[in-house]
Formats: sequence, C-alpha cells, structure tokens
Amino acid sequence: MRPTGAEDGEAFGRIADDALLEFNPRMPTPFDAQAWIAERLEHGAPRIGHTVMRKADSAVIGYVQVEPTPVSAKEVYNDVGYWFGRAFWGHGFATEAVLALLAYLDQPGAWPAFANVDLRNTKSMRVLERAGFTRRDHGPTQGRDGFVWYRWLARKPAVVSF
Repeated sequence: MRPTGAEDGEAFGRIADDALLEFNPRMPTPFDAQAWIAERLEHGAPRIGHTVMRKADSAVIGYVQVEPTPVSAKEVYNDVGYWFGRAFWGHGFATEAVLALLAYLDQPGAWPAFANVDLRNTKSMRVLERAGFTRRDHGPTQGRDGFVWYRWLARKPAVVSF
C-alpha cells in the first residue's frame, strides 16, 4: 500500500465497475477517478487514503481509507472504508489490506473503528469479520437503510499514567 495520488486515477478508472458503485453510495456516479482523487487530495480527507497494490506485480487493485469522524464534541470514531476491483475479490486482498490498516490504528487510546456495509454485500461483511470487526445493531451515527454497522476496538489498552 502507498498513499493515493493523482497518478492512480487511470488505474482506479479501469478497476471501478458497477458493483463498486452499487455497494458504495458515497461514490459519485458516473465515477470519474481523476476528479474523485483530486477532490480527496484537495480537502485533505481522509486521514489515511491508500492505494492497494498486488505484491506480485504492483498492479493497482483497490483502495482503503480511515477518516476520523466526530460524533459529538468529545467522541470521535474511525470510519473505515475500502473498495477493490471485482477481478480482485475473493483472493484475500481486502482482508490483508484492512488488517494492515487496523495494525496502524491499534495504538493505546485509539478511537474505535466502524464500517457501514450494504446488507447485500456479504463478501465485505466477511472481510470485516475476518479482520476482527463485530456486527452491531447500531453505529455511532444514524445508518442508511439497507446497511449494517461493524465495530472494531483497539486491542492495546490505553496507557494511564499518574
């Protein structure tokens, strides 16, 4: 994985398909990869936005992100998101990338991570479950109809000093 940059637009445009847009309503339709990347880079969001590449040949296969999202003045959660080209589904790439992202987040005192998944996207639900997320009836914010929340908590306890 590496930080996403403008050079990823062409590859993202090739691997994005209707399934990506169907399961991710936050993606603009029609999908203009160059504009999507430029907008994210311009606004500095998300905190982490990485292009995922296949180890064997460095081909661009997907994208992962973490965006701190305030719930209230005192509460924040990490909104985890990802997408992969359909040709790369079912090979463990998404699970590996999400686990790498969570390893980075697994710090003392880390905010919980949540992911919101389309109920029809059972493959994505399995990715989250393999990565240690648990299904929840509700999330930190109002969910969208047809979606379910998953939650992950850092395994390293917060360090308290007196």
